[in-house]
Amino acid sequence: ILKDGKPVSTDLVTILTATESKQAVCHYNVTLCTSLLCDDEGDDKIDDKLSGKKTKSDSTEKKSSQSGTNLLLDPVEVEKMSVAEVLRRTFGEPGDTCIQTGTGGWWVYEFCPGDHIRQFHEETLMDRISGRPHTSVDTEHILGRFIPEDHAWVNKENEWKNVVNATEIGFGSGTRSSKSRATKPTRLGGNGAYYPQEYTKGDVCDHEDVTDSAIKAGAFGEGGIERATTVRYSCGNFVEMSVKEDSTCHYVIDISVPTLCSHPLFKAPISKKQVVKCLPIS
Repeated sequence: ILKDGKPVSTDLVTILTATESKQAVCHYNVTLCTSLLCDDEGDDKIDDKLSGKKTKSDSTEKKSSQSGTNLLLDPVEVEKMSVAEVLRRTFGEPGDTCIQTGTGGWWVYEFCPGDHIRQFHEETLMDRISGRPHTSVDTEHILGRFIPEDHAWVNKENEWKNVVNATEIGFGSGTRSSKSRATKPTRLGGNGAYYPQEYTKGDVCDHEDVTDSAIKAGAFGEGGIERATTVRYSCGNFVEMSVKEDSTCHYVIDISVPTLCSHPLFKAPISKKQVVKCLPIS
């Protein structure tokens, strides 16, 4: 970026998305993410940040932005935990952590583990008094809520049944493994397994294209069906989230969680090497 016509090196501005417009040739849409437009940023504070000066609140802000996610779990302890416990220790109690992602289009998606999933659109408005821009949510939909009673049947003893493509684990003379459903290994590691959870009872969807095929986990509401989302947790080097609408008003969120990589059900299976000794034929 430029400040007073001179290049400035800073991590305050990042490119969130960059896409070529479908309506015009050689026209591009670039979305920038920056804290400079936040309401609590004063002019003096902005100048200090752009000049590289550290303010007293800088360390506090960084700490609070990372406090919701704990990626420093002991791998040895993770091996003894249930999958649900690993997720709770990673993201905290319901509502403690929320993860947002954009798709390069109109919507932004917000996932709060153990709480809710939201789809919203923000518009940028100009404050008439200060002359500074600020964002305001003009449209939003709840895509599902976590209902604890729906997941009460899952415990440490039977959760392996709920992990798709899990690595087999020996228990005494036998083994336990979930049924593989032809999932591909992730590019970020692990065995390609995922742990699904259903988020139901979202806002009623009255889209004209709603059909019976859209009812994956939701139920009928007044005038339509309720939006619902399947969340699939998997092993990955970073906390990353992707969202897709697999059918009308039903969504799938894939989220990679580094702490799951230490759990036995998500570790890539170790192939045993066999030594073959060849002898000459006399």
